[in-house]
Order: sequence, then C-alpha cells, then structure tokens
Amino acid sequence: MESDKSQVTGKKTVCCTCEHCGHSFEAVPKQGHRLMCGDATNPDHVDQLLAATNEPDLIHTAPPITPDGDDVYAAADAYRLLTALLPEALHIWWRANHYAAAAGLDDMRCWLAWTPKTRGDNDEAVLAWTTHDGRIRTTSTGKDTPAGTWPEPIAEWALDTVDRDRFRSVVLDPFARTGWTLLAAHATGRTFAGLERDPAHVDTACRRFQQATGIRPERLHPDGGREPVDFTT
Repeated sequence: MESDKSQVTGKKTVCCTCEHCGHSFEAVPKQGHRLMCGDATNPDHVDQLLAATNEPDLIHTAPPITPDGDDVYAAADAYRLLTALLPEALHIWWRANHYAAAAGLDDMRCWLAWTPKTRGDNDEAVLAWTTHDGRIRTTSTGKDTPAGTWPEPIAEWALDTVDRDRFRSVVLDPFARTGWTLLAAHATGRTFAGLERDPAHVDTACRRFQQATGIRPERLHPDGGREPVDFTT
C-alpha cells in the first residue's frame, strides 16, 4: 500500500491506494499515546500537544482542587481555553462544582455523579460537568475503593458511558496527573493525549502504564529522536 500525507480539518489523514484494486481513499493512521510535561493554561503548550496528534473528540479530566487554592482558577482557565479550541468535542470535567462559578459553566448541561464505596459511610458523590446530551444526572456506585483514590475507577466508567461510535478517536486530559485517563483510554481502545505540569506525576503515569500494559514508553526529544525508557527500574 502506497501513501502520501495530507491533512483535513481536525484529523491528520493519509491518502492510501489499495494494492489490489487501485481504489484511493483517506484513512486516519493509528497513533500512539502522548503525554507532555506542560501547563494546561498555557496556550503554547496546548497548541504544541494538539499539533502532534489528531484533534481530540473527547476531553476527560479531573483537575486537582484544594480548598481556597489557586488551582480552582487554573482549572477554570484551562476549561475556557479548551472549550474555545475544541467546541465540538465532548467535555467531561470532574470536580467542576468547585470551579463552576469561576469558569462560567452552564448549569443546564448534564452532570455526571459518581458515588464511591470508600472507607467512610458518608462519602458524597463526585460531580462532573459535561456537554453530553441531556439534562440528566447519571449515578454509579463504585467498587470498594480506598479513600482518596476515586479517579481510578471513574475514568474508565466515564469513558464507557459515552457513545464509542461518536467519540472513539482521541481523548485529551489537560490535567493528566498519574495517568487515570491514560489507562482508561487504553482500556477502551482510544488514543490518549495529555498534559501534566508536574514531572514526577509524568514519570508515575508512565510507570503505571508500563506496569499495566507491558509497553515500554518512549521519550521524545526536541530533535525528533525517540528513546525507550524503562520506568519500572
């Protein structure tokens, strides 16, 4: 099969010719996951990540939130930036009830609710604001999960709740942390693209991915070179 590169809006495609019948067609090549150490509120970092991947059709994230912390405004800034850049994508923003006012969220959209089974008996549901069709609240009860680890099960659950036929390509997590969405994207057959500003979290995400999949990540250098890295040692 011979090919030459072309580009259409949103998707980087390859023009292909069937070696059997000679029919020409365009296809979106399979891409690997990509995790970049960068800031989700920095337009240059976001543009750099998006330039290296097909346009995401699903944004799934759980920004870190601390009481009275500046991270509330970081989450709001990232939300405004990404909804402006990717207005047609499906957005799922966990903990959005903490930064709804700062981000100017539309209260009439759909809210997802995750009710975890943790060590306590009075745990409140974790909320996500989403552009998913419908003004409904979907509630799910999680598995027995230690307190503080709620992003682990909800990432895969949330990606399973959306229409895979419509949102099957690239999932973007602007606050990748230690790889919750990365593992969920891999488990649901999607390509992952993520930003994380803490280098230690990037290393942890790569190590967890390698341990879960047996796939050794590659470090990309500015000159385009690739270096396989064993994050488990």
